[in-house]
Amino acid sequence: MWNSVKGETPDVPGSSKKRKHEESNTKLAVPDTSAYNMLFAVNAFLDDLCKVQSALNSLAKEFEKALETKEKGKKRRRFHTTHSLTTWNMLTSF
Repeated sequence: MWNSVKGETPDVPGSSKKRKHEESNTKLAVPDTSAYNMLFAVNAFLDDLCKVQSALNSLAKEFEKALETKEKGKKRRRFHTTHSLTTWNMLTSF
């Protein structure tokens, strides 16, 4: 029942015909070119969105720092203005 040649399959009637038929019906899963292009475009779009989000986060941090600096400047000016007026009032009240 076994062939004498090493690596051969057993001689079963109809087995080689069935195997050849199965091999001819085997289809490789090759993606459609348009689907592949669409996936590539979506991937590129998502990469760009990540870059834009990163840039927006950086801008938001810079804006927040600018607002904090502006608020600190206002507080200093208020203190100096109030302090100067108090000193002026004390000097002129005599």
